[in-house]
Amino acid sequence: MRSGTAAYYDVRADSGKIDNSGQRSGCTNSVIPAGGLLNVPYFYEGCTCSYPLPSGLALIAHPPEHEQWSVWGKSLNGAVERVGINFGAPGDRRAPNGTLWLDWPAIGGPSPAIDLRTEPEKLSTYYRHSVRTRGGAGWPWVLGSGARGVERIELAGLRRAKYRVRLFFAEPDAIEAGARVFDIRVNAEEVASAIDLAAESRVNAVPHTTRPGIVREHVTSGETERLTIELVARRGETIISGIEVIAADLDPGELPRFPATTER
Repeated sequence: MRSGTAAYYDVRADSGKIDNSGQRSGCTNSVIPAGGLLNVPYFYEGCTCSYPLPSGLALIAHPPEHEQWSVWGKSLNGAVERVGINFGAPGDRRAPNGTLWLDWPAIGGPSPAIDLRTEPEKLSTYYRHSVRTRGGAGWPWVLGSGARGVERIELAGLRRAKYRVRLFFAEPDAIEAGARVFDIRVNAEEVASAIDLAAESRVNAVPHTTRPGIVREHVTSGETERLTIELVARRGETIISGIEVIAADLDPGELPRFPATTER
């Protein structure tokens, strides 16, 4: 569409309107999706409007693991039955399986006001571009960020049901196996004991090494309206990248998996 500049809306990711700032579309229909491209040819020869980039361009769609962030707004209708919590992320994003992933804490703009509490209340978060996360399971744009030292996470306001809980991890530091070890509990049920991300992902001591994703999945034994997730440190501080919560009677979609290659 023409929105001052050329703009588009990615319905696959529910991205909202994205403006290609500085580059003008023509006064005639000149933003043309065709043949897998979004074409914006140079259709404004002689225009006197003040736009700094008099040029044509063509855009190609990135794969769904590519970073693309949105500001979702504060609206929330009824009880939650499906949501993703993306710790340290710069914005919100809808995944192909329908889960809306929310940045926490919300720094990219207004997000739906879910009832989420953490201990400690103020989280120590980190963000690294998703290209540093390759291989394993989970979305790279979830695994690229995270929170350190989390002890407890409480999510309330859920529709009463059994829930599938997916916990996403990617070791962010160049540490040796055994330096970070912790247990995971969901509603007091043990999900994992003595998890060692460095050992599982075979991390070496080279800084900035890409990290594979590790996911732990658990279905609650009974119906609930509240989830409590505990990360109990045995050695070092805990970390977590994201949590996906889906009512067990909904289709969760397949867990994405990506090869550990150097090409993206």
